[in-house]
Amino acid sequence: SLPWFAELNRGLTDALDEANFKLRIARMLAQLDQLAMEIVNRATAAYPELNGNEVMACVTTKSSEQHAPMLFARTAERLRKL
Repeated sequence: SLPWFAELNRGLTDALDEANFKLRIARMLAQLDQLAMEIVNRATAAYPELNGNEVMACVTTKSSEQHAPMLFARTAERLRKL
């Protein structure tokens, strides 16, 4: 249900040269940023009194580019109903 996570685990045994290792780390950091933004957005949508500013201040990639959701769709639906 989480293709990005399956790929992350699959890639653990990849042999990478330094350049590809750096690219992989940069891509994974961008994914962590996206995941953090998604969690904060969902949490603050469900609970408007929450303040996600401190988490968002840690996010280095503040792209407005749309990506496929990273969280479980079922979990997202359950959060919307809370």
